[in-house]
Amino acid sequence: MSRAGPGLWLVAIVPLGQDSLGLKNGGEMFRQIGGATLWAAGLLAPASVAAASNGSVPVQVGFDVSPITEADRQPRAVGPGEPIFVQRMTAIKSATLQAEGPDLPAGTRLMLATSPEGGEFYCGAPTPSVTARIMVGARTPQWVCLQDGNADGVFESAWSTPANLGARVPSFRTLYAPAPVSLRYTVDPDDKRDFYETTVMHEKSFNLYGRMFFYIKVRRQGETEWLNLASTSSGIRGGYETVAARSLPATLHIGGAKLRILTAENGKTTVQVEAAPSGYVAYGTRPGL
Repeated sequence: MSRAGPGLWLVAIVPLGQDSLGLKNGGEMFRQIGGATLWAAGLLAPASVAAASNGSVPVQVGFDVSPITEADRQPRAVGPGEPIFVQRMTAIKSATLQAEGPDLPAGTRLMLATSPEGGEFYCGAPTPSVTARIMVGARTPQWVCLQDGNADGVFESAWSTPANLGARVPSFRTLYAPAPVSLRYTVDPDDKRDFYETTVMHEKSFNLYGRMFFYIKVRRQGETEWLNLASTSSGIRGGYETVAARSLPATLHIGGAKLRILTAENGKTTVQVEAAPSGYVAYGTRPGL
């Protein structure tokens, strides 16, 4: 990754195919959701933004992902639902809405989305912004992206986004249908940027094949509950992975990270983290595409 900084490990956009939903045999929940892994690279440069001929603008939402520590690399025993390791995924820039907006109350934290030309938009999700469980047809509210074209501290346009189907992070790739608004905001100081935290957890899941389930979980700043990460709108792959309990020790690749699952006994799983990506990551359309 070309840009280090505070952030998380879950992601780099590597196209794998078209968005899809897959169900595994034996009643497993969604395994592949979309057609790209979570880790992405790409740097953005400031520039003006112009809507495409169809009135839409391609965007990506960038984050800085923190590296794992040496302590994270040591073998440790964890119980079901206990984080194996935690990384922070910090917005490249964030802002705070100072006035009531379209479905967004004053005080809403907004995360930066950037077009391939470098146009800047600050995006927020109506409350509640999460679905506790990812089920068939489950949706999170659509994000709203606000634009301050003349950089005077007042948003003058509100852009719509596609439905963020089941996503815990802003995973849309397109903005469309701008509407006029007049909303004051302030850009957050660099050390106060909004962020997500991410982890991997082992959770017990009933299945007939003796598989151990490991899930990617995320939570936004200020939240206490870890929730599954899943999305069809951005092509995120990596909602969960499994290993055969009878085949331990085994290597697990999940969301760009590499873990060794060493033992499972007495209700505890001994795990060693061997690698986890860090640096600049983004969801959405990469510059140049």
